Amino acid sequence: MAPILRVRTVTAFVTLKRGGDWEASIAAASSVLGAVKRQLERCGLEVQTTRLATNNFTEFVHVKDENSAVEEAKLVEDICARHDISFVSLGGGCGADLELAASLVGPILSATSNVFLNLQLESFKDCEATSQVIELLQRGADTDDTEAQSHCFRFTACCRCKAGIPFFPAAHWSTGEEVEAPVSFAVGLENSGLLYEALEASAGDLDGVTEAVRSRFETELEPIRRAGDEIAGESGANFLGILKTSGTSAESIVDAFELLVPAFGSSGTLAVAAAVTKGIQSLERSCGYSGLMLPVCEDAGLAKAFSEGRVGITELLCLSSVCGIGIDTLPVPGNLGCKSMSHILADTLALAKRWNKQLSCRLLPCPGKEAGEKTDFRSPYLVDATL
Repeated sequence: MAPILRVRTVTAFVTLKRGGDWEASIAAASSVLGAVKRQLERCGLEVQTTRLATNNFTEFVHVKDENSAVEEAKLVEDICARHDISFVSLGGGCGADLELAASLVGPILSATSNVFLNLQLESFKDCEATSQVIELLQRGADTDDTEAQSHCFRFTACCRCKAGIPFFPAAHWSTGEEVEAPVSFAVGLENSGLLYEALEASAGDLDGVTEAVRSRFETELEPIRRAGDEIAGESGANFLGILKTSGTSAESIVDAFELLVPAFGSSGTLAVAAAVTKGIQSLERSCGYSGLMLPVCEDAGLAKAFSEGRVGITELLCLSSVCGIGIDTLPVPGNLGCKSMSHILADTLALAKRWNKQLSCRLLPCPGKEAGEKTDFRSPYLVDATL
């Protein structure tokens, strides 16, 4: 039987500076990550990965020379590997730096394996530039005619996403945050099983969902909070908190929802999402999106609901209005085009701005595939779905 709670990631956050001692900064982060991992394992928890997120790479690599930027990104990746850090997010760009950062996303992702990037959207013009990045990343897979070769999995567009989200690719850090401590860290969980138990305890009573989630999660998360505070006290690092909800490919958040509604996507789904999110947001030491996450192709039940047409882009954005993440790992036909992708990004940005929410949008174009065809990700991290 699968555990009801896993730690998907312990993510450290540091600021790197152009010409600074990157090795020392990453080594310090690795030391904190190792201590947190060991402490959580002593609590009986499985820790799947340790990760590092930096400030936007436009602040510390030589971005005006593509070759230098790529080599420096590879250097950070290599340093992380030496220090047993699984993945690294180099942030990306925002505002005046966005177009320059966008021009380097493809070259950096093509030259690396464990680097993730994001762009932080502020205007609808940013949506157009970002859609072109996604199209270029897709085009890089066209020679093999398979989405399995695409780098889109390691890239997302962020809309009002704050620094300190432990999940990738949205993770990034902000220069100036290191004033409090040179290393900060956060914990990101996989807990569809725990959510199932909480909704089961509500006995089909929608009014009881929020309290059932709060009560069940508080009990299970207390050891993680204690471990984080203990390591922070010992190391001088800053414990940002816990990102508390994520689906997985092996288990499904859909099973939990269908304890209260006939089928995920039917009437009542939005109400359950709102009640669950309220319960999660009432917990202490939340960080990141602080809400329900619905990653389409990282959750077998969500992938099935999408394939059957029960949820699509509009429904996911509707759900995002009361919960969190936005649109994640959403497969789209390879011929969708820049304009249509830009519109999806614009809808996500509009929702984030209107309700002041942290939302991201990770699209997975499938080269050569049209609506009605099945994806071919060939990835341990993704579940295939019908477009």
